[in-house]
Amino acid sequence: DRVLRFPAPFASGKTAREAADLVLGQSSFISSITDATATTLGTPVSVALTADAFDATKTNSGWLAVADAAQNRVLLFKKPFVSGMSASVVLGQTDFNASTAGSTPNGLNSPRGVAVDFQDHILVADTSNGRVQIFDQAANLGSGAAALISLGGSFNAPVSLSAGPAGDFWVADSSAGSMIHFPSVGNLPQANDQPDASLKFLSPHSVFVDSANNVLATDGVNRVLYFVPQINLTNAASYSTRELSAGTVAALFPTVAADSIANGTAPAPANQFPLPTTLADTQITVNGTPTPLLYVAPGQDNIVLPQNLATSGSADLLAIRPSTGQIMAAAELELAPASPALFTADASGSGQIIALNVPDNTVNGITAPASRGSYVILYGTGVGPVLNPPADGTAASGQYASDYPTVLIAAAAGTGTSAFVPATVTYSGLAPGFTGLWQINVLLPMEAQAGSNVVIKVYEKDRPNLDPSSGLQTTLAIN
Repeated sequence: DRVLRFPAPFASGKTAREAADLVLGQSSFISSITDATATTLGTPVSVALTADAFDATKTNSGWLAVADAAQNRVLLFKKPFVSGMSASVVLGQTDFNASTAGSTPNGLNSPRGVAVDFQDHILVADTSNGRVQIFDQAANLGSGAAALISLGGSFNAPVSLSAGPAGDFWVADSSAGSMIHFPSVGNLPQANDQPDASLKFLSPHSVFVDSANNVLATDGVNRVLYFVPQINLTNAASYSTRELSAGTVAALFPTVAADSIANGTAPAPANQFPLPTTLADTQITVNGTPTPLLYVAPGQDNIVLPQNLATSGSADLLAIRPSTGQIMAAAELELAPASPALFTADASGSGQIIALNVPDNTVNGITAPASRGSYVILYGTGVGPVLNPPADGTAASGQYASDYPTVLIAAAAGTGTSAFVPATVTYSGLAPGFTGLWQINVLLPMEAQAGSNVVIKVYEKDRPNLDPSSGLQTTLAIN
């Protein structure tokens, strides 16, 4: 029947049995009186601090809000805090000695959660009334004040709530098995006081939003769940969201554009190996190990996946700020034996591919087509595991792939062949001097079609370089 304050963890040098240095709700550390008064509490279940109360440099301003479930009220204590002090304001009751449950705008029934937004509004999970009550800023409140906004209809029995740094807030509804998100108090009228998102999981008991806007919650199966912004994973050559394979160059994007997956913008130093695993105070880890980075920015990260990844199943990927340990975003990486894709001239994933004509090494294109019966070198990523792979982030020396891909070129009309004719592959593996780059040396068939946009398809371990459902094509210039 009390609130205890403890010193900052380990500040005293103790690592166990730290002694509280302040008690509220009782006159001393050894008393236990549960009558409804300004100095006593019945069943305090939740606490929240206003901004000034949280700020240790401000000694005489700010408030502590305490949800007192058994007395059907919320008490506000004004800083500076002193053991046994009286509350200054009571919400849910007309005076400090009343404790009757009520459902009016100024009543509460077994409130189990209290929170404070960045503007010091007091938010209360009014559990047995199945609603959330939003009160004015703490400094403006008097005892018995009515709520400014009452949110009902979205809840069964809300038990906990927490506001993020921008004022938007989550409400945990245990009996409904969901956490429900609302915009900030100032934006609620534009949303007609309705939620804008929700998460379903088993019996959430408590929710907390940290300073990075990540969500932590406890659930009914003995866990703490940690929710962070999600990452979309793509092949950096095709931007396909299909499964990825070991050694693939991957491009990462935040699922919600406003979210950040890096702490700044930085490219890897040119022609320096091994590639860094930290750029702009950002790391991308796969199964806990930092991966080589090509480029990071809040809206896109380019990485090279580890060489030792499995050929099926999944891996955990995190974007981390190593200086603080903050998890900025996360994803589940689905794995495959290969994730082939060809780099294209306009970096769109389709159209003219990046290829060199042999023997003069001119860049293939409309003004420099390859001749039928000549060699071209194709560049892509996603070949999958290779023989004797280089260490992650180091330059390859021409390691061979475990097999040759199938390369198909659109056939010329009247040749008596099908729509596509196979090309002869003479090398498939990692491009020397690069990381994650797949090189394929191809002899163009004489039956190939001539033109500036001849379709080329590559299959590695029976997986095509483009998802057939996308309708996209990759092309080569041939004469």
